[in-house]
Amino acid sequence: MKTNLQRQDETRFVELVTELFQMDEAQALDFGIYRVIRRHNQEIKAFLGDVITEKDGKYLQGGRLSELLDGAFQAVGHEALADDKFRLKDIEEQLGLKPGIPREQREILLAQAEKMPATKGLVSEYRSRIETIGHQQTVQQDRVEVLNRLYQFFSRHYQDGDFIVERRYGKAGARYVKSTGEDTEFHWATEDMYYIKSGDIFTDFTVRLANGQCLIFTVEPESLQSTRAALKQNDKAHYELDKTTKENDVVTVRLKYIKGAPSEKQKDEIVKAVQGAGGTVDVGVDIRRWLNRFMARNQSDFFIHKRLKEALTEDLDIFIKTEVLDIDQLLANAPLQTDLPKRVMKVARIVREVGQHIIAFLAALEDFQKSLWEKKKLVFETRYVITLDRLERYCPAWLAQNIDSIVKHQRQEWNNLGLGDIATSNDCTRKTAGDLATAATEQYLPLPVDTRNFDVAFKWSMLEAVTSATPLDDALDGVAIQSDNWQALNTLQEKYREQVKCIYIDPPYNTGGDGFAYKDAYQSASWLAMMDDRLHIAATTLKVDGVLFSSIDQNEYPRLRTLLEATFTRANALGTIVWKNVTDNNPTNIAVEHEYVEAFAKNRVMLESEWKSPYSDAK
Repeated sequence: MKTNLQRQDETRFVELVTELFQMDEAQALDFGIYRVIRRHNQEIKAFLGDVITEKDGKYLQGGRLSELLDGAFQAVGHEALADDKFRLKDIEEQLGLKPGIPREQREILLAQAEKMPATKGLVSEYRSRIETIGHQQTVQQDRVEVLNRLYQFFSRHYQDGDFIVERRYGKAGARYVKSTGEDTEFHWATEDMYYIKSGDIFTDFTVRLANGQCLIFTVEPESLQSTRAALKQNDKAHYELDKTTKENDVVTVRLKYIKGAPSEKQKDEIVKAVQGAGGTVDVGVDIRRWLNRFMARNQSDFFIHKRLKEALTEDLDIFIKTEVLDIDQLLANAPLQTDLPKRVMKVARIVREVGQHIIAFLAALEDFQKSLWEKKKLVFETRYVITLDRLERYCPAWLAQNIDSIVKHQRQEWNNLGLGDIATSNDCTRKTAGDLATAATEQYLPLPVDTRNFDVAFKWSMLEAVTSATPLDDALDGVAIQSDNWQALNTLQEKYREQVKCIYIDPPYNTGGDGFAYKDAYQSASWLAMMDDRLHIAATTLKVDGVLFSSIDQNEYPRLRTLLEATFTRANALGTIVWKNVTDNNPTNIAVEHEYVEAFAKNRVMLESEWKSPYSDAK
């Protein structure tokens, strides 16, 4: 039988493993990575086994992981242990070893008896049974230590669904960082990770409570639309109960989305209403847990590690060498406890073996998320905006046939843009009177025609007419993309590789109030992870003589400058533009009344050979 302490340690480890593999969420949810986990549930179950919940805790049963643990700590049964102790007492009496005899004296008597043929076999049996009993007495202690070590290792790297590999070195918590041998290097906590800003989801959220009750969280659409339209960048919003309904043992919880700061009282009211609708009061903690997850997922930013298996494996080796194989403990206790080095090596071996298996499975899931993120995304909608004067240039006959329809569908938008009330096709042209030397002319005004205002047939008819004589890229001035900026750059990098002359970016300044989410204690590291990915992929689109400009204020200026130098090299820094933009009236500090624009070239040598600044002295 396991003691309560041993069961607590195993329960804590099992709960961590199920959280690492997101098993609870995967059983309840059916989107994103959870759908992947559900579809691969057989493989995961084959590794983890079943999570058995009893009154005294949880444990794993059946599965590769539980087999590894059980096989490593296979102990002789309690009956065998009792038999060994009884036999030892009998041998001690035969050899004259009295109870409580000092260790040194016992060893002398055993050595003397070992020289005598009649008692040599008894001594050998005695030593063997002593070793067996010692092994049985320490096996559960070793099991607890292994579980504690595995829990200690994986929990230090896991935070709210993300793996942030810390690479701690030694008990003092110093970080271990690989060096490339440069004289100065730049590292941050979330290096080698993709920062994913998923945006708002607000889809129905179906979960199953511990008592089997099914819940559906949903948001009332009218309040959702009006609140989202009214929210500004730094505004907060919360959820309030609208109503609960129960049908076929499924409780639907409809919430209102309201502008204003959230509070625990609002959550308490929702939980109490769900308990009443479901007819149960013993699952309040479970309801609140899923409610918090529903709220969090609606504005969920997270990370995907680019090389999780390699990073965790590296850190596991460091962890074992510096914390499991405690050299100070071994040197201090080895003379007194000759079995300690053997036990420590055994624990270290099991921690490494089991840890590597867990890492391999975690890395497989993380790599799948990584492949989904890096995959080129589909374009949901494409719109084209071409002005009337360009349509006249590329397809005058088509324009003449469609001008009346264009005016009908564009009139409201033109008016909203402040271009006036253009009611007829005659209003779309500019007439120039002639004289004796020149003839009178009539030209279309540069009024935009947005295919959003027309049906699909019109859009393709217009594109066919425009491209009959001119490539579409030549007919358009540019491309505007509404997307996550990394995904947009990733999708376009092949088409625009080394084609862009100038890039200007205005990233979030990471002031704490600009809508940029980040992990606790990783504010600048999260921001750097986001910027690093985007800067590297943006650099691939720059022409060899291209230039990148980035605005920033004092909050992240030092780190942005260092990151730009790491991306473009210090030799390609063109300089810093300092411009007055804010007024700081705080008399207790040095006033900050400016921001910065950092300028970096793709290749400064090529830039200077192709371009001269109008502000330079060059003639």
